[in-house]
Amino acid sequence: MKNLSNENSLLLERRYKEAALLSLSSIVFVILVVLMSNIPDVPIITIEKQGTDSLWVLVIFLAGGAILIKRLLNNWDRIKDVYLLQGMDGAFRKLKKDAFLISLFGMGAALCGVVIFLSSGSRYDLFRAVAVSLVVMLAGFPRKKIWKRIAGELEGV
Repeated sequence: MKNLSNENSLLLERRYKEAALLSLSSIVFVILVVLMSNIPDVPIITIEKQGTDSLWVLVIFLAGGAILIKRLLNNWDRIKDVYLLQGMDGAFRKLKKDAFLISLFGMGAALCGVVIFLSSGSRYDLFRAVAVSLVVMLAGFPRKKIWKRIAGELEGV
């Protein structure tokens, strides 16, 4: 890994903090939704068994889709093209946007879990969907070491 210029290092720090804050706020959102769904006297919705099974399939597709989206969006050629067109700031904005998009997949899985919980009343189903959601979010959480490596390689382009 090459040393970054001072300007790009400061830009990296700023954009990384923004991406990390977005990802952490998504995780806090999921935790708040779970806590709010456990408030007593929450109206229970009625969904047939096939509906809850369909929501579980959606949770699985959201988790798998997040992994595929991460692999697709974090392609080196794609990042390099953004860098060549928009500069280092554009590349960091793209990485930040990609991290938030993966967080949205995780939030969707958590919301499906809440709907399943409200229809079935099973806390086990809620925690299972939230666990899937948190795994997706943590897998998509931006890693500073990776960002520094990408920035170092982009400076050499």
